[in-house]
Amino acid sequence: MNILLVDDEVAVIQILKKAVCWEDLGINEVFTAYNAQEAKRIVTQESIQIIISDIEMPQENGISFLTWVQEEYPDIVNIILTGFPDFNYAKDAISIGVFKFLLKPIVFKELKAVVEEAVQNIREEQKREEQRRYGEYYEENRGKTEKIFYRDLLSEEILPFADYMDKEIVRRGMQKEDLELDNLVLLPLTGKESKADKGSVFYFALENIAEELFPETVMLEYNGDMIWLVKKGKQKEDIEEMSRVFLGKVSRYLKYELYAYYTKELRLEEAAQRYRMLKEVSRQYFRKGQRIYYGDQWTGSIMEEALSGNGRSGAGNELIRSLREYLEQHYNESINRKDVEELVHMNQDYLNRSFKCATGYTLMEYVQHFRILKAKEYLADMQKSISEIGGLVGYESPPYFSKIFKKCTGITPAEYRSSLSESGRCT
Repeated sequence: MNILLVDDEVAVIQILKKAVCWEDLGINEVFTAYNAQEAKRIVTQESIQIIISDIEMPQENGISFLTWVQEEYPDIVNIILTGFPDFNYAKDAISIGVFKFLLKPIVFKELKAVVEEAVQNIREEQKREEQRRYGEYYEENRGKTEKIFYRDLLSEEILPFADYMDKEIVRRGMQKEDLELDNLVLLPLTGKESKADKGSVFYFALENIAEELFPETVMLEYNGDMIWLVKKGKQKEDIEEMSRVFLGKVSRYLKYELYAYYTKELRLEEAAQRYRMLKEVSRQYFRKGQRIYYGDQWTGSIMEEALSGNGRSGAGNELIRSLREYLEQHYNESINRKDVEELVHMNQDYLNRSFKCATGYTLMEYVQHFRILKAKEYLADMQKSISEIGGLVGYESPPYFSKIFKKCTGITPAEYRSSLSESGRCT
């Protein structure tokens, strides 16, 4: 965000430019002009969001200049700075939509507060404009934008935290109730089909069959496999029966034997974790003659087997859920496998195997994964430094935090924050 300072007094410009830490106020670059003509040239050539202008200037005064700005660049926020507390000036300022009216000598505390308020107003307006654009595009391209949303959900580009997700849905101009899911079905592709280019005839044929049979479902390609999503309350049929009908059509028309791995009772925040679980199940679970598999049931049975081996019985999936909640609550503390093993009184090999089947990660991998997700969430807050964020997620050494973050994401924390800023997702 850039600001333009306009005053015919050189001393005033120099004081304003040097005495205020503009970067702390959210200003990237400060432009200066000593008369209205020079100011108009800068406004025309540069990207200016805020103007602070004196009123009394030679040739053309500030009111005339800001009237021109309001007519030509109505989105610019205008602030008047003057040594003349004249009521008529105030009336003129109000008539042309001036944001604030400040008096000389400058009270820097007041100036900072006014600029901070202006920056906040601009950011809120930018968000509203972005939401409006997203909303219009969403209505015109609903199918395409929903697929983009679900891909970002599965890749955790959209972080799996309820508050973050709600804000992202609003930012994209979408409605949460239109996106909520009942089922996620993984349709693993093998052989040449898994290597087919995105947008290939084979992918298109699968999407076409699904949409013809069940129009309210969403079929998309992700990581070389097909993902089939059933929206909440949109289908009366049981997902297993839907899968049976779909696989039959694919076998008949495409001469291809697909296998379906599905999950039920799905919340949007759990989509990525459930996908990883189904991917793990698809690698390990296969029975000759069976083509449809209930992933939650299988991961639960693995944990049940481990529990019964210790002379215990119980709900396997509930224990997995409790383990995840424990790790997510203590992610920023020092955790090792022995601590977790003692917590649930299970052999760590059984425990690790069961946990990986349900999440796609070993226990310690999951802790690291969750730390990086929380770091991404914190990096959206520009008030927090990167070294502070490292400490918040359990990495006391800033260089080590940056090293782990880059290993997991391919970019540094600073580069990730920069990408958030460019897309308007920083706060």
